[in-house]
Amino acid sequence: MVRVLIAERDMETAQRTSASLAEDPRLCVVGLATSSPQTVRLAMRLHPDVIAIASRLSDGAGSAAVAQVMTRCPLPIVVMCAQESPEAVADGFRSLTAGALAITACPEAGPSAVAELRRTLRTMSEVKVVRRWGASAATAAPLNGGLRRVLVGASTGGPDALRLMLAALARPFPLPLVIVQHMAAGFTGGLVRWLQDASGFNVVTAAHDQPLRADVAYIVPEGVHATLSDSDSLVLAPGRPEHGMMPSASHLFRSVPPAECARTAAVLLTGMGKDGAQELRVLKDHGAVTIVQDRASAAVYGMPGEAIRLDAARHVLDPAGIGRLLNGLVRHAPPAG
Repeated sequence: MVRVLIAERDMETAQRTSASLAEDPRLCVVGLATSSPQTVRLAMRLHPDVIAIASRLSDGAGSAAVAQVMTRCPLPIVVMCAQESPEAVADGFRSLTAGALAITACPEAGPSAVAELRRTLRTMSEVKVVRRWGASAATAAPLNGGLRRVLVGASTGGPDALRLMLAALARPFPLPLVIVQHMAAGFTGGLVRWLQDASGFNVVTAAHDQPLRADVAYIVPEGVHATLSDSDSLVLAPGRPEHGMMPSASHLFRSVPPAECARTAAVLLTGMGKDGAQELRVLKDHGAVTIVQDRASAAVYGMPGEAIRLDAARHVLDPAGIGRLLNGLVRHAPPAG
């Protein structure tokens, strides 16, 4: 049984939402709130498995409530958004930046919206959320344009973490993924074949000047760095190793133009050293969704641990949880490729 806290603009709407969820025997509504302070109080007192929060509350934007919950008692949060309202949609994306996991249509939109909300609440209740928020959480840059790409850095222990993350992605996945995995020379092809077979995802070796297509994971080959071009393709070229590595996650992360950071999700998985950590912090500061593998699931906590030390992570999850989080984030992303 998934315990749900509902936060809506007014009590009548909250009660209607509660009634629509009660028809699913796997969901149990444990509380109703209509304001940000009430949402935080009930979250701390009731400890629900997941919160369904309207993008607009009676006291303003729901993103403020999301930020307060994630500061004081981190919990999985799903945002309910009126798609016909530009203001509500903007607040919904601000909520994602503040720490919410997914955005769905309001249940008033009809039976399909109710079914999607129920499914999303059940899925997101399984995500283990960990946050290190500062005072700027409520004012972080919104994801107004939606996400267009996912960038991933991994090293020791990375192949299995990648397998778990890719296997958790919904298909077809509407964005491309670009992956830097530190590997010994000559093993990239084997990694690509193994990942494709083991995860069921479409995994290929990246090529120079290759346009990035949705539902494809591109593994950067050894011996070159990858740069994201203005046309959303990859430029592959040799250079000086960074952190002793080529390709380097730092190089890839650094290639994202500031204007594109808010349309980027960047993931740092298990590995030794510091590759990608400082650049992940820069991406976060410019509005990117930044995700780090948690200590319990990481084979080596060097790279993700350094990112945590630098306060570079908006989300800290195990690899399967990262995949589920990405599913929620991309549900309203425009097609890529």
